[in-house]
Amino acid sequence: MKSKIVSAKEFRKTIFQSLDDISENFTPYILTKNGEPKAIVMNIEEMEVLMETYEILADANLMKQIKAYQKNPKTVPWEKAKKQLA
Repeated sequence: MKSKIVSAKEFRKTIFQSLDDISENFTPYILTKNGEPKAIVMNIEEMEVLMETYEILADANLMKQIKAYQKNPKTVPWEKAKKQLA
């Protein structure tokens, strides 16, 4: 996904078209002020995915479990897993 870098002033002029691009194409917009990046406007679904990923990465216990599984993956037959989920 390629982001667009625009000044806050330009973003303000094209806000409705930009919001359509953000929501429909998942294009993040990096807003600048005096040529320096100041903010990002992005699709809400993409933001939620990033926050969930951050929460997982921040959970030391969960990360230990993931790393342990990667070293010694255990597979469960589909029928057994389906029963456990029901």
